[in-house]
Amino acid sequence: MAFLACAASAHADPILTSWFTDNSSTLARVIQTTSTSSGTQNTTPVTTWPTTGITNKNNNGSNGQPLSQSTSAYADVQQIRYTTTDVYINSSGLASYTMGPFLTSNGSLFGFWPVSQNYTVRITRNPMLPLPNPLVKTTHGGGVIGLMVNGVGIYDLGDAFGFVQSPSGSTTGSDSMGQTNATHPWWRDALAVEVVTFDPGFAHQPGVNGQYHYHAEPKALRYQLGDNMQATYSGSPNNTYSYTENTSNLHHSPILGWSFDGYPIYGPYAYDSGVATLSGSSVASVAFSKSGTYSTPPTVTFTGGGGSGASAVAVVSGGVLTGINVVSGGTGYTSPPIVTISGVRRMRTGFVLRNSTNQATYGVTDITSTGRITLPKWATIAEGLSTLATYTGTGPGYTNGDFNLSPTLQGPATTYTSSPPLRPTRSAVTSATTTSSVTAARCRAWTSTSTNTMGARA
Repeated sequence: MAFLACAASAHADPILTSWFTDNSSTLARVIQTTSTSSGTQNTTPVTTWPTTGITNKNNNGSNGQPLSQSTSAYADVQQIRYTTTDVYINSSGLASYTMGPFLTSNGSLFGFWPVSQNYTVRITRNPMLPLPNPLVKTTHGGGVIGLMVNGVGIYDLGDAFGFVQSPSGSTTGSDSMGQTNATHPWWRDALAVEVVTFDPGFAHQPGVNGQYHYHAEPKALRYQLGDNMQATYSGSPNNTYSYTENTSNLHHSPILGWSFDGYPIYGPYAYDSGVATLSGSSVASVAFSKSGTYSTPPTVTFTGGGGSGASAVAVVSGGVLTGINVVSGGTGYTSPPIVTISGVRRMRTGFVLRNSTNQATYGVTDITSTGRITLPKWATIAEGLSTLATYTGTGPGYTNGDFNLSPTLQGPATTYTSSPPLRPTRSAVTSATTTSSVTAARCRAWTSTSTNTMGARA
């Protein structure tokens, strides 16, 4: 095993060099309250927490007292070691930007506090698509599924709650922790429900172990990495930062993290691309994404395909790429060339809401009209309700290519409001009254091929 600093030949490998260590000598800090919080207030960053008088609703530690950060801990990644097959990361699981405060929707304290995790994590340097079939996704058991480059844990998109019918076969019921399985296929989205408890860095922690983690983009880390973000300091008395997109000089996003299966997680901005269609041995047209942010038309280049001479110009209107006009189709192409569009734009997920807008655009089922009575192919297979070999998408049992659910597996009415809003089964942590409507899309977790998970899902 080697330390990173000992081998210059390793410097070209991003899984070794992308880890954020600029602030590794910084002690982790938390702002505990706002200037308007009830009870004891403390808006000065502290290196141990919670301080006297601040509510602590974490689970009990080994000493019979609630888990707390009673001694200072260094932030971010502390050590990087590697072999020819794996990289080993040591971190506290705490960020070097100022964490907190952690609040609820009515401004009261969340009551759960981050605690150093002393991670030692092994990540493969030789990632492989899942076997035996890369197209088949499987759900994981919850908890950490990777690390951001600052050594903070990444959780999936779920909050561990699933919809439970009451009575069985109805569109009424409630959300219950742990009911995220093939018999309860409608799962709640953490970003929609738990975002009220995220700190400005866009992370939070469960009281069961104090594991600070992200469910979505790490806003403050993106700012630290120079990923098209800007920070605004509130000043006294709250001493907090807010983070917003900065599109004035867009550039390609860096690697933000690594999943345990060895694949990198990039930030949201990347180079665009297109798909060329040939007519004979010439380029006839170029298909492209309609989303993006451009201040000027990007350049379009063609490489490969066995030919030469193809050229095209991009058309931008209102910052959006609206067309690619082929100027010359070139000659001699035996296969479609690779199309590169030079501009940087914000990438989009491959998943779309199943609603009326996307029904018109993509042909998906509008479940706001039909109700939650079907699942798309990928979710059906991931839930174990069908297999890739047996899923036909046509005939009895299917509607518009989706899998028809039996009455006992169908989801709540589209007017359903999530209840409870914030995991009271873990602890009576909040008096928040704001609930979050279940989205028209099926809410579910990320998928992962890794078995290297740590801790409970939050």
